[in-house]
Amino acid sequence: MTSAPRIGIDAINLLGGGGRTHLIELLGASDPTRHGFSTITVWGCPDTLEQLPQRTWIEQRPVRSLTDATVFHRSFWQIASLSKEARRAGCDVLLVPGGSFFGSFHPFVAMSQNMLPFETAERARYGISLKRLRLSLLFLTQRSTFRRADAVIALSGHARSVVEAVPGIAHERLSVIPHGVNERFRQPPRPQNDSVDSPVRILYVSPIEPYKHHAHVIAGVDRARQESGRDLQLRLVGPSTLVRRQRLKQLMHQFDPSGSWITYSGPVAFEAIDNEMKAADVALFASSCEACPNIILEYMAAGLPILSSRRGPMPELLGEAAIYFDPEDDQSITAAVRQLISSPEQRSRIARAAHAASGEMSWTACADATFALLTRIAQA
Repeated sequence: MTSAPRIGIDAINLLGGGGRTHLIELLGASDPTRHGFSTITVWGCPDTLEQLPQRTWIEQRPVRSLTDATVFHRSFWQIASLSKEARRAGCDVLLVPGGSFFGSFHPFVAMSQNMLPFETAERARYGISLKRLRLSLLFLTQRSTFRRADAVIALSGHARSVVEAVPGIAHERLSVIPHGVNERFRQPPRPQNDSVDSPVRILYVSPIEPYKHHAHVIAGVDRARQESGRDLQLRLVGPSTLVRRQRLKQLMHQFDPSGSWITYSGPVAFEAIDNEMKAADVALFASSCEACPNIILEYMAAGLPILSSRRGPMPELLGEAAIYFDPEDDQSITAAVRQLISSPEQRSRIARAAHAASGEMSWTACADATFALLTRIAQA
């Protein structure tokens, strides 16, 4: 093939969250002149396609029948229709960001953006539930997809090591391409207040899920308040199911019956997350299962001192630009909080290091690496 390749993207399963954000940012940074493709054709539900950037080289193919469809209906559509549509559109390669593909089209490149299906202990946190069953099924479908894929994109070295441990997935087909960070998050690190009488506003942006360990965070920060005598304010931001939100409210009332130091806002639009960071003094992240969390990159770009779980890819991304803790140990969280708040100099050092490291993370770099891989696979 000598002409510029036509790229297809299966966005049927990108219904929200980091996967949708990745696609929006990736296409926003795409450029046929720089990346050597001719056209990008995207199949997806209308509400997903409406959020994509408008470019003359991006063809949107809405699949309206799948707007409210189940995962089984979307999978059937992949099998019955997507491969035919991709061939009819003249696609030379298909990108599958959602990680599961049941069609016959080749070549295709899959992405591994969710570690929960591949980490058995993390799936077990959901007990006997439909969510755990869904994650187990997702493991089977993604394992099959990755075995058949012409290439697989992992978001970090940690994610690659988890995926390549699965038998039958060719190691040489795995590439690491991290996410980027939106430029509106970039803020120079602020001077750190050295007054012990000033409140310290700790921000934790994350869905309310078992592997995010909100209960340990609340207990750890509560103990740090009592031991240090400091006015630590904890702000929780993120979506939740009704049941988990009720449990969180009960936990908040148990530790903060007067509602004086814990606030939970629920979900905040992606366009407003940077405002949350501007109002915070410290960023916290307590997840134990991640591929490449966007929020960590955004914390770094925002110039905030960071308290982070030492699990998953966080040490790989942050290096020395964080104080680490065990997300399942209240006392470990307490010790990390106390260590960070005790020294304005240390907070400044961490914030500067994180901000400097974030300079290497951009959606332009992500797009360059992604389209170079897609072009190579198409031409092969």
